[in-house]
Amino acid sequence: MATRTNPPSDVGYTLIEMLIVVVILGVLGSVVALSLHGLTSEAAGTGCQADRHQLSVAAEAYFAQTGADQIAGAGVDHDRFERTLANGGFLRTPSTYHDLDADGVVTPQENSSC
Repeated sequence: MATRTNPPSDVGYTLIEMLIVVVILGVLGSVVALSLHGLTSEAAGTGCQADRHQLSVAAEAYFAQTGADQIAGAGVDHDRFERTLANGGFLRTPSTYHDLDADGVVTPQENSSC
């Protein structure tokens, strides 16, 4: 008659080992999430500064090339002066963060995060 042998009892992981791994992964995930949040807010601030600078440079280039002291508006909405710069090749598209007035002064839009 054949004898049955029981498998060793140390096969696999214990519940405690699994819980320790889950806790370690949770801590690492939290650290990564917090560090990425800081990077995204810093990137948003840099993007706002770059957008403001680009509008200022485009307005100065418009004034230098046309000899005008005011930007003519293309339309009646708040992007009319930016649209004039875009139509003239000074900008690609109107800004989503800032408004430009006829004198070339750049101000943050009311609903923007800048």
